[in-house]
Amino acid sequence: MAAGSTTQNAQPQLLFVDGTFPELAGEMADYLHIADEVKPLLEDESKRDEALAKLVRSSSALTSVPEKEFTAASNLMIHLVMQSNEPKKHLPALCQAFSKPIATSPINGVGLSLNALTTVFNLIDPKNPIRFNVFSAILKFLKAHGMFDTIEPYLKHIPTWFDDWNTGEEYQRNMYVDISEVAAEAGQDGQSYEYLLKALRTFDADDKEELASEEAQELSLRAVKEALLSPTHLLFTDVRSIPSVQNLSETHPVCTKGLNEVLRKEEANAKAQKEREVQELERKLQGAGLEGGSGGGAGGRQRGGNQGRRDNREREPREPKEPREPKLRTDDDD
Repeated sequence: MAAGSTTQNAQPQLLFVDGTFPELAGEMADYLHIADEVKPLLEDESKRDEALAKLVRSSSALTSVPEKEFTAASNLMIHLVMQSNEPKKHLPALCQAFSKPIATSPINGVGLSLNALTTVFNLIDPKNPIRFNVFSAILKFLKAHGMFDTIEPYLKHIPTWFDDWNTGEEYQRNMYVDISEVAAEAGQDGQSYEYLLKALRTFDADDKEELASEEAQELSLRAVKEALLSPTHLLFTDVRSIPSVQNLSETHPVCTKGLNEVLRKEEANAKAQKEREVQELERKLQGAGLEGGSGGGAGGRQRGGNQGRRDNREREPREPKEPREPKLRTDDDD
């Protein structure tokens, strides 16, 4: 799959495809066993698009061809569609046909079908908006087969592709939701949550009606639920800062109340942790100060003690006193 527009200034052509449109379409008609329907149409140039439409409608039969023949046959079908006057007209049906793994290859069928879809994507001009539809078909295919890792390296190009295709916010949102679902199907909960938030950010923050729409509420509730149930998600300021989630306070106050309580606990825990860190730092500093002072005091006591011993030696011995009897402490002594 091509990463971006800079890699495809000139559109590549399929190799080993040689012949005129009527010749190649006739070969495909023979291969699909619909020659009687298609070949008469190919004789009339004005009906060639109708002939192609019949070929595309029958392209689902390619999923049952022998594995070794699939790539060549699918490439020929793709070539015919791309050479037509209106590829956009035929691509949805073609992508739908390629979205089913070939039945004759239990091991490689998924990969072969994905290669066919990827070939379609790469042969379309990078700035052609129809690429969006093909990429959406690829995402649905990957979701069905839990293949998020396959598409993950290309996700960084999504913003550039949106610019190239001049994609509106609604379509951006749909694609982000698709990516989120592909990630969720593959068990990538973190990525799923990230792209769900991207989808929510496409809603117009200044459009109250849009924020209160059924779609906005549904996606917002899903994001809140995923955030609260995630064992690894510890911060909730990201989801709480999204306007459509904030708007849930009007439509779903119970839900937002729970989220707000979690946020308050989160802030309290963060504050308590900071206070503990400050106290620990103060304790260490005090300990270091006491350690330094105790060294000097010990030395002083030692020197004083030596001097006292010298003084005692110089004094005259005194007679020992009789020990006092122990006295019990009473209240009167106080």
